[in-house]
Amino acid sequence: MVIASWYPTATSYIGVFVREQVRALAEEHDVAVVAPQLGRFRDWMKVPRVRSGSVDLEDGVPTVRPIVTPRLPRMRRLALEQYRRAVSKAVSLLGETWGTPDLLHAHVVLPAGWAAAGVARELGIPMFLTEHSAPFSMHLHGVTNRWAARSALRSAARVVAVGSTLESEICDFEPQARVTVIPNAIDTAFFAPAPPARSTGETRDESCHVATVGALIARKGIDVLLRALAIALKSDPDLNLRVTVAGDGPDRDALLYLARHLGLERRVRFVGQLDQAAVRDLLRSTDLFVLPSRKETFSVVTVEAMACGVPVIVTRCGGPEDYVAEPAGLVVEPDSPAELAAAIGRAARGTAGLSGDVARQIAVDRFSFSAFRRATNALYDTLEVA
Repeated sequence: MVIASWYPTATSYIGVFVREQVRALAEEHDVAVVAPQLGRFRDWMKVPRVRSGSVDLEDGVPTVRPIVTPRLPRMRRLALEQYRRAVSKAVSLLGETWGTPDLLHAHVVLPAGWAAAGVARELGIPMFLTEHSAPFSMHLHGVTNRWAARSALRSAARVVAVGSTLESEICDFEPQARVTVIPNAIDTAFFAPAPPARSTGETRDESCHVATVGALIARKGIDVLLRALAIALKSDPDLNLRVTVAGDGPDRDALLYLARHLGLERRVRFVGQLDQAAVRDLLRSTDLFVLPSRKETFSVVTVEAMACGVPVIVTRCGGPEDYVAEPAGLVVEPDSPAELAAAIGRAARGTAGLSGDVARQIAVDRFSFSAFRRATNALYDTLEVA
């Protein structure tokens, strides 16, 4: 049974990587999901009927989404306990028809990891914990959070980090945690190169189409990409570049202003938040994907681009440098518009020697559903042997 702090809804894609892991595991295992939704305190009296949750089939997986509304939200320990009770009730509700789980697999240390540790003790079964957060220190504000995070890490039979930098951050905080690295799973059948198009006789657009996908927040470094684009065009005015920025967030207006200030209005399109199919279509139409982030733990969208046969340029931001190397892509330092500009220029001129075919093969070999299941099954088996 998966207990998830983050899980996507019809209106939010937060935690889509957790759902992809569930889909991968469900091909071989009997999987159910508990994904509590955080409600607003002022709505507490309005939702008594749905607070306990109901069992629904989502992608064929029994799923319960209890609404958790802290009655005293500023009292962190009481809020965590309320969350744990909601998870416990949801597990019992699932147990009436689905059965008792053999193990719990939590995603994100707070609050799901801490809650799952308590429920696992109640049931007398092991608990695994996968961490995705960038950075891990986001969970460590306040004495209660640090206590709860440490308790969850120590309680987990195994802790999984989705990248090596995140593994180091977890071990630095709690040396007793038994941590291993298993990357996220990507649906490489869905994220795949587009079928060959039939010739229509139309003149092909010879520009280099660059894309980036992510929330419009400071951590994602879209401002660095815009400044790099301006530098690249100034140093080589003949570069035929156009850039698509997909995503939304609080920095949208500031980034639009920056693009105008840099004279990039005709080069850059901001297309807003896209659903999964639209992201795939964008990536398939792209010559180069750029991840200019200041901090990541993995970067699912980078691997999705690679799976679509697109070479990539990424920053050394804590995640993608684990798997990006020439000729699949280039790695540059974060917060360095000049270095990123030079890399984009090389790629656009065709002098970087990048290969979308190699990028695709890496994605399939290392991050497909089957690769993820092999790694996760091996981890589960070590516990059975122990």
